[in-house]
Amino acid sequence: MSCQKLSRQSLHLVLNEGRGLFSLRHTDVSKLFYPSTAEALEAEAKAKKKKKNGTNKIGSIGRLPTPSIHYQPYTWSASNPYSSLCALALFGERSKNKILCTDMAGHTSIYNPELRSFMRMPDLNSPKRYNSCVAVSIPGASAHAMSNFDIDTDHSLYIMDIDPTYWCSSEVLAYDPVEECWCWGPLPQPPFFQDREYKVPLKPRFMVVDSTKICVSTTTATYSFDMVTRDWNKVGDWVLPFNAEYVPELGHCLGMSDGGPFDLCILDNLSTAAGSPPPVVRHVGMEFELPENWSQVYRDLVNLGSLRFCIVNGYTIENERYECDFNPVTVFTGVEVLPTSSEQGLLMIKHKSKCIMTYIMFLPRAVQIFAKTAEEEEEEHHPIMDNTSRVSVPCLSLEQRDDSADKPALFSISDKKAIDGGIPGLTNTNAWFTPQGWILLRQSTTITHRIPKIRSVYLIC
Repeated sequence: MSCQKLSRQSLHLVLNEGRGLFSLRHTDVSKLFYPSTAEALEAEAKAKKKKKNGTNKIGSIGRLPTPSIHYQPYTWSASNPYSSLCALALFGERSKNKILCTDMAGHTSIYNPELRSFMRMPDLNSPKRYNSCVAVSIPGASAHAMSNFDIDTDHSLYIMDIDPTYWCSSEVLAYDPVEECWCWGPLPQPPFFQDREYKVPLKPRFMVVDSTKICVSTTTATYSFDMVTRDWNKVGDWVLPFNAEYVPELGHCLGMSDGGPFDLCILDNLSTAAGSPPPVVRHVGMEFELPENWSQVYRDLVNLGSLRFCIVNGYTIENERYECDFNPVTVFTGVEVLPTSSEQGLLMIKHKSKCIMTYIMFLPRAVQIFAKTAEEEEEEHHPIMDNTSRVSVPCLSLEQRDDSADKPALFSISDKKAIDGGIPGLTNTNAWFTPQGWILLRQSTTITHRIPKIRSVYLIC
């Protein structure tokens, strides 16, 4: 059986570079797979024979991909504690080709990797906290995201903060065709906020059920939010064992188990009805046996399509020379999951692994992108001015919000046409002014977005 083309060939990795600076990088997950299932089985058999001390070889350690762009919230971390990102999620129609970023001050923007453009979005009604924030991107949910709007788009984004610090803990981003703009709509508060003994979980556990309900677990119980009726209900006095995703091709919910280290598991018989029993966990397979000096920090499972997945694990490796020194490592493993007639129901086939010496702090399941085909790449040429010369390749594009009345909606500035200087206290800085008075600053590939409005718009020549 030859491997089909993956529907998603790249993962977007967002790294905290320090001082409020984040870099966006891309890794090609197609390199984690052999050309065929037979070759993967043969390689797995050889690896078992070469296993030493009960440990399989994980893979050689490589370097991080080169950043495509850097992102920086408009507040500086040195003076404002709310200057880091709190959520990242895929967003957009059809192929979900845009990444929505929100910082801890509630400011949001959308980055389009294909156009290399930023578009400012409306602010959240309340800031959200990264450690307790859940971002769920649901295609086809816009029709019921805001019942008072006649939505003509096919995508909505739900952000829920299970920390009751702010008044608006849950919101949905949807398009309002009447006002012709995107807007954040407040959602009802979860009922567990009324419990005086409620404690915020260290890590939120959630999953989407039937594309209409979001299950969220506290430390003691699980609740369900209905995106159609916008009602909460308590499912039961049990918690989800791990984050899971429903895979239609397999007819099962898959996730990485917290109870059995490094195990890929099935979550069966999950119901959102009140008083439902806890779901049943069934193990599918183990990724690899962990070396003695490795300790796990986090794990995630990314669905790449065509029954192929990327398992992402973060570890610390104890330095044998220095007792208190630990090296951070992130391991990407390509696996194939096939249906079988056995009692277990599924078979996991490991392909290849890749190690990177760093922590990848933001790897939510939603932050992926559909890879462009070769035909699309060939069609996306920049305009030709004449037969001999081309317009210089844009270093960045700035896109206006949908509610803008001024045209054009896209500003594209090339390196040769960038506007330098003119801003006190900043050097080597490019500035753009939108017709609404928003100022955007650029230093190299770093964007400092949403500087407060000015009363007049000036064109710097």
